[in-house]
Amino acid sequence: AAGLSGRGGMVSLGVGVGEAELLVSRWAGRVEVAAVNGPLSVVVAGEPEALGELVAECEGAGVRARWVDVDYASHTAQVEVIEEELARSLSQVRPVSSRIPFFSTVDAEWLDTAELDAGYWYRNLRST
Repeated sequence: AAGLSGRGGMVSLGVGVGEAELLVSRWAGRVEVAAVNGPLSVVVAGEPEALGELVAECEGAGVRARWVDVDYASHTAQVEVIEEELARSLSQVRPVSSRIPFFSTVDAEWLDTAELDAGYWYRNLRST
């Protein structure tokens, strides 16, 4: 996904999703909640400059903020620029059913892996 590289970043915060949403509201359209990993573990992503300001604010307020070692903003609007590229790249992939149960964090339900087509993986990369 060369179209994403160098355009963004990600930061892990030691807060709940509600607090993370409040923290990033100052940078609306520039930083988004990207992943909710636990009750007090949220990853935000977006423009590097805005993330730097957020990290500085968090450090000043005693909120744990750690940069994730990536140069893109997964699970944000930035992913939308590669939707067509991803669809083309994955067009030949033919998912099949698995004997191992698969719980989708995208759909929050058990899925037959035969449903994991290019559209699913785009939604996975774009959605929180």
